[in-house]
Amino acid sequence: MRFPNAYKGLQKVLISQYLQIISVFCMLVAGVLALVGAEMSNVDLMLAGGGLLLAGAVIAIIGLILNLIGLNQARRDEQNFMFAFIFAIIAIATAVVGTILLTPAPVFADWLQFISKVAEITVTEYTVIGIVTLATQLRREDVAGFGRIIMIIITILFAVVLFAELFANTMTAFADIMGTVSSALNLLVLILFIILLVKSKKMLSKN
Repeated sequence: MRFPNAYKGLQKVLISQYLQIISVFCMLVAGVLALVGAEMSNVDLMLAGGGLLLAGAVIAIIGLILNLIGLNQARRDEQNFMFAFIFAIIAIATAVVGTILLTPAPVFADWLQFISKVAEITVTEYTVIGIVTLATQLRREDVAGFGRIIMIIITILFAVVLFAELFANTMTAFADIMGTVSSALNLLVLILFIILLVKSKKMLSKN
């Protein structure tokens, strides 16, 4: 195996993406249970919703930690994973500080949340670039080509997120449309990214 660190690291990144999906699902169900429980004045449903919300948060934190560990391990074989690791830390730090400052400094908090969102996209981009670089070295053009397609979609996502932020206060309707498009592209990127991680895992295990 030519890139053992990348193989083991990307395995962890893949698991972290699965955990992210599970976390989102838990939080969505938690929201539904809390809403239904409040409407029906059902304490059990509300408690169940609260429990799922907590579980989703814990799973999300585990996923973030696992992603950092994986990128840190993979960077030993490819430097683009190091850039992804750095931006992952920036994304977490700005998100946490932005949440803390939401009440005392809402405008600054909004900008920090925006930076966090851009950093998250950049993490995915650098991870994809790292995989494409390894695939090129291993002469796996099928994997490299698939990664380049994702990079194009990520570039479009960057533009959409930027436009949504710029026009958030001046053109609300347009910003809402861009927000919806951004969410759809985020989901598409996540699905394609997971497929790419599975492909890269198989590729690295055979070389």
